[in-house]
Amino acid sequence: MRADRLRQRHFLGGASGQQVDLFASFGAGEDDSFTLGVDTEGLSTGLTCEVEGSFGNSLACQFQGVGSHPRCQCAFGNVDGLGDDEIAVTRGGPVNSPDPAVQQIKVKVLQLKSGALTELPLSADGSTAFAPFAGLTGSASGINRDGRVAFVDSDGNGKAELVFSALDPLTSPTNQQVRIGVYSINVAATSGAATIQSTGPDAGTSLAGAAVQDHAITHVAGTGTQQNIALITESASSGIVYLAPLTGTVQTGGFSLNILHGGITIDGI
Repeated sequence: MRADRLRQRHFLGGASGQQVDLFASFGAGEDDSFTLGVDTEGLSTGLTCEVEGSFGNSLACQFQGVGSHPRCQCAFGNVDGLGDDEIAVTRGGPVNSPDPAVQQIKVKVLQLKSGALTELPLSADGSTAFAPFAGLTGSASGINRDGRVAFVDSDGNGKAELVFSALDPLTSPTNQQVRIGVYSINVAATSGAATIQSTGPDAGTSLAGAAVQDHAITHVAGTGTQQNIALITESASSGIVYLAPLTGTVQTGGFSLNILHGGITIDGI
């Protein structure tokens, strides 16, 4: 598989715990091949991802690990404004476990530095598997599938925040919506690297859409400019809406689409 240095990167991941050989410690050229292995413990197994590049390039990705669902979601974003992008990974399906804490949907963020790939300690206890919705009140804390990830620069300072979303069938079972939270990532932290930045009514998160069956998210506008979230839904009113990242407020410019059932993705706009 091939990659270039401008975030157009193809990945091939092997079994949990494989070694990383990326650009031969940055000595390789833009068209050289490389292999990436990711420990997906706490996420899922046999995962096939679409990796959304910062320049709007959809990249194939394979992850093997633990769990039970054939899909995962990945995204690139530069959270510290320095060096290479970080990589966010979450699962599409549930984990086969009777433990509610294990079932909660989780995300990992990985940083590539000096040729080594490191999982950042997102959780307060130093764990790298972070449950973004664990602090929600009521049943929504039990959301366990259909996660999506993106990165968005909410203030145009060149440092992206992590956007995490998932279908929420629990808050209103007759009206499934998309729950969204936005998190800053501190790459220097030894624990608690993920901090909620969005200001929605439930632990900083907000809801969007109506009678949603499927969804995808990405950012709108280029790197270094103030970006919004683009949310596409297969729903009662299928189409794209633009959301302010921190408040979830609908912005101008959205439009309707006829979407066929069977899974949707959206790239950087």
